[in-house]
Amino acid sequence: MVGRGKIKKELSRLDYLYKKSQQSKITIENRDSAFFAKLYLIEICGWIEEYMDYVIDVLKKKVSKERCNLDYIEKVKSNNFSFDYDHFLRMLIACIGIYGVERLESKIKDKTLNSFKSSLSVLKKSRDDHAHSFISGTTKKIHAPSFITPHFLNILSGLELFMVEIRK
Repeated sequence: MVGRGKIKKELSRLDYLYKKSQQSKITIENRDSAFFAKLYLIEICGWIEEYMDYVIDVLKKKVSKERCNLDYIEKVKSNNFSFDYDHFLRMLIACIGIYGVERLESKIKDKTLNSFKSSLSVLKKSRDDHAHSFISGTTKKIHAPSFITPHFLNILSGLELFMVEIRK
Protein backbone atom coordinates (compact mmCIF):
# COMPACT_ATOMS: atom_id res chain seq x y z
CA MET A 1 0.00 0.00 0.00
CA VAL A 2 1.18 3.51 -0.79
CA GLY A 3 1.70 5.41 2.46
CA ARG A 4 -0.26 8.46 3.49
CA GLY A 5 2.75 10.77 3.13
CA LYS A 6 3.51 9.58 -0.40
CA ILE A 7 -0.06 9.95 -1.62
CA LYS A 8 -0.30 13.43 -0.09
CA LYS A 9 2.95 14.39 -1.84
CA GLU A 10 1.65 13.07 -5.17
CA LEU A 11 -1.66 14.85 -4.72
CA SER A 12 0.09 18.09 -3.82
CA ARG A 13 2.13 17.84 -7.04
CA LEU A 14 -0.99 17.18 -9.13
CA ASP A 15 -2.81 20.06 -7.45
CA TYR A 16 0.13 22.34 -8.25
CA LEU A 17 0.12 21.21 -11.90
CA TYR A 18 -3.65 21.68 -12.08
CA LYS A 19 -3.44 25.22 -10.70
CA LYS A 20 -0.52 26.08 -12.98
CA SER A 21 -2.44 24.87 -16.03
CA GLN A 22 -5.47 26.93 -14.93
CA GLN A 23 -3.37 30.10 -15.11
CA SER A 24 -2.40 29.48 -18.71
CA LYS A 25 -4.00 31.44 -21.53
CA ILE A 26 -3.06 28.82 -24.11
CA THR A 27 -5.95 26.50 -25.02
CA ILE A 28 -3.94 23.27 -25.03
CA GLU A 29 -2.63 23.99 -21.52
CA ASN A 30 -6.13 24.84 -20.31
CA ARG A 31 -7.11 21.38 -21.50
CA ASP A 32 -4.26 20.06 -19.37
CA SER A 33 -6.17 21.15 -16.26
CA ALA A 34 -8.83 18.57 -17.13
CA PHE A 35 -6.12 15.92 -17.40
CA PHE A 36 -4.64 16.86 -14.02
CA ALA A 37 -8.06 16.99 -12.34
CA LYS A 38 -8.95 13.57 -13.76
CA LEU A 39 -5.61 12.11 -12.73
CA TYR A 40 -6.05 13.59 -9.24
CA LEU A 41 -9.44 11.89 -8.93
CA ILE A 42 -8.23 8.54 -10.30
CA GLU A 43 -5.16 8.53 -8.03
CA ILE A 44 -7.26 9.22 -4.94
CA CYS A 45 -9.76 6.52 -5.81
CA GLY A 46 -7.02 3.98 -6.48
CA TRP A 47 -5.44 4.80 -3.14
CA ILE A 48 -8.81 4.40 -1.38
CA GLU A 49 -9.24 0.94 -2.92
CA GLU A 50 -5.74 -0.04 -1.79
CA TYR A 51 -6.39 1.25 1.72
CA MET A 52 -9.64 -0.71 1.94
CA ASP A 53 -7.77 -3.85 0.86
CA TYR A 54 -5.15 -3.10 3.51
CA VAL A 55 -7.85 -2.83 6.20
CA ILE A 56 -9.18 -6.23 5.15
CA ASP A 57 -5.67 -7.76 5.12
CA VAL A 58 -5.03 -6.55 8.69
CA LEU A 59 -8.44 -7.72 9.83
CA LYS A 60 -8.25 -11.18 8.26
CA LYS A 61 -4.92 -11.88 9.97
CA LYS A 62 -6.49 -10.89 13.27
CA VAL A 63 -9.65 -13.00 12.97
CA SER A 64 -8.47 -16.26 11.43
CA LYS A 65 -5.51 -18.56 11.06
CA GLU A 66 -7.37 -21.22 9.06
CA ARG A 67 -6.14 -21.40 5.48
CA CYS A 68 -9.63 -22.07 4.05
CA ASN A 69 -11.06 -18.98 5.81
CA LEU A 70 -8.16 -16.79 4.77
CA ASP A 71 -8.56 -18.03 1.18
CA TYR A 72 -12.28 -17.25 1.28
CA ILE A 73 -11.65 -13.71 2.52
CA GLU A 74 -8.98 -13.23 -0.14
CA LYS A 75 -11.41 -14.43 -2.81
CA VAL A 76 -14.06 -11.95 -1.63
CA LYS A 77 -11.42 -9.19 -1.62
CA SER A 78 -10.06 -10.07 -5.07
CA ASN A 79 -13.59 -10.06 -6.55
CA ASN A 80 -14.15 -6.52 -5.28
CA PHE A 81 -13.71 -3.95 -8.04
CA SER A 82 -15.10 -0.86 -6.42
CA PHE A 83 -14.73 1.30 -3.37
CA ASP A 84 -18.26 2.22 -2.36
CA TYR A 85 -19.39 1.38 1.14
CA ASP A 86 -21.46 -1.66 0.11
CA HIS A 87 -18.38 -3.30 -1.41
CA PHE A 88 -16.28 -2.48 1.65
CA LEU A 89 -19.09 -3.84 3.82
CA ARG A 90 -19.07 -7.16 1.92
CA MET A 91 -15.37 -7.55 2.61
CA LEU A 92 -15.83 -6.67 6.29
CA ILE A 93 -18.70 -9.15 6.62
CA ALA A 94 -16.53 -11.87 5.07
CA CYS A 95 -14.03 -11.24 7.88
CA ILE A 96 -16.15 -10.60 10.96
CA GLY A 97 -19.78 -11.23 10.04
CA ILE A 98 -22.68 -8.83 10.23
CA TYR A 99 -22.62 -8.83 14.04
CA GLY A 100 -18.95 -7.86 14.02
CA VAL A 101 -19.60 -5.11 11.47
CA GLU A 102 -22.42 -3.69 13.57
CA ARG A 103 -20.16 -3.65 16.64
CA LEU A 104 -17.36 -2.03 14.62
CA GLU A 105 -19.67 0.62 13.17
CA SER A 106 -21.11 1.38 16.61
CA LYS A 107 -17.62 2.33 17.82
CA ILE A 108 -17.25 4.90 15.05
CA LYS A 109 -19.15 8.14 15.59
CA ASP A 110 -22.29 8.44 13.44
CA LYS A 111 -21.17 11.79 12.04
CA THR A 112 -17.81 10.34 10.93
CA LEU A 113 -19.39 7.20 9.49
CA ASN A 114 -22.01 9.23 7.62
CA SER A 115 -19.37 11.61 6.22
CA PHE A 116 -17.27 8.61 5.22
CA LYS A 117 -20.16 6.95 3.38
CA SER A 118 -21.28 10.21 1.76
CA SER A 119 -17.80 11.09 0.53
CA LEU A 120 -17.32 7.57 -0.84
CA SER A 121 -20.55 7.99 -2.82
CA VAL A 122 -19.52 11.38 -4.20
CA LEU A 123 -16.08 10.20 -5.33
CA LYS A 124 -17.38 6.90 -6.67
CA LYS A 125 -19.92 8.66 -8.86
CA SER A 126 -17.32 11.09 -10.12
CA ARG A 127 -14.80 8.29 -10.70
CA ASP A 128 -17.36 6.16 -12.54
CA ASP A 129 -18.23 9.12 -14.76
CA HIS A 130 -14.60 9.63 -15.76
CA ALA A 131 -12.68 6.36 -15.38
CA HIS A 132 -13.88 4.83 -18.63
CA SER A 133 -13.97 7.97 -20.73
CA PHE A 134 -11.42 10.13 -22.45
CA ILE A 135 -10.96 13.83 -22.57
CA SER A 136 -11.86 15.22 -25.97
CA GLY A 137 -12.98 18.58 -27.32
CA THR A 138 -16.04 18.44 -25.10
CA THR A 139 -16.01 16.57 -21.85
CA LYS A 140 -18.12 16.07 -18.79
CA LYS A 141 -17.46 18.41 -15.92
CA ILE A 142 -14.44 17.27 -13.95
CA HIS A 143 -14.24 18.51 -10.38
CA ALA A 144 -11.18 20.46 -9.35
CA PRO A 145 -8.82 19.03 -6.72
CA SER A 146 -10.19 21.63 -4.28
CA PHE A 147 -13.60 19.91 -4.51
CA ILE A 148 -12.20 16.37 -4.27
CA THR A 149 -9.77 16.92 -1.38
CA PRO A 150 -12.33 17.41 1.45
CA HIS A 151 -14.05 14.18 0.41
CA PHE A 152 -10.70 12.40 0.38
CA LEU A 153 -9.97 13.69 3.89
CA ASN A 154 -13.36 12.43 5.14
CA ILE A 155 -12.64 9.01 3.66
CA LEU A 156 -9.12 8.97 5.06
CA SER A 157 -10.48 9.82 8.53
CA GLY A 158 -13.06 7.07 8.26
CA LEU A 159 -10.56 4.43 7.14
CA GLU A 160 -8.14 5.44 9.87
CA LEU A 161 -10.90 5.09 12.48
CA PHE A 162 -11.70 1.62 11.14
CA MET A 163 -8.02 0.74 11.54
CA VAL A 164 -7.91 2.10 15.11
CA GLU A 165 -10.92 -0.02 16.09
CA ILE A 166 -9.63 -3.11 14.29
CA ARG A 167 -6.27 -2.91 16.02
CA LYS A 168 -7.81 -2.73 19.52
